[in-house]
Amino acid sequence: MSRLRQVIYISQATRDLSDREIRHLVDVAAANNQVKKITGALLYLESSFIQVLEGEAEAIANLLDKLRRDTRHENLRLLSDLEIEERQFEDWSMGLIESSKVVRPKVVSEIAALPAAADRADNDEHYVPLPETVMMMRRLYDTDKVLQRARGLR
Repeated sequence: MSRLRQVIYISQATRDLSDREIRHLVDVAAANNQVKKITGALLYLESSFIQVLEGEAEAIANLLDKLRRDTRHENLRLLSDLEIEERQFEDWSMGLIESSKVVRPKVVSEIAALPAAADRADNDEHYVPLPETVMMMRRLYDTDKVLQRARGLR
């Protein structure tokens, strides 16, 4: 069996994107990711992208190369790059996370604190400077999964 790789990255949008543009981006990414068996979630907040990607190591490496060339964002920084046993977002080829007004201040403060945290992360490959954000993304995924099962869709 191929190794599974999970990466979490943050990048800055090169311009403000509308909700419609973000949804289109997610729809296209979901279709492409489904073919390549990549799963994950995207959060777009305060002109920052935070994305979790999971899949076979080669597929993730190829996608990261493509993302680094994408002109819609810049300053792509890996926050975490791990080999994993199982996927955390196995049912989402690309889920869009929309933060609530309650969670938003915490996420914004984590993003604002990131440059200092990233400097410390250079020597620790397992360092994830956005624990609350990633946990929030996972909780929303789990909630969606429960709702889908309750509706008989899964």
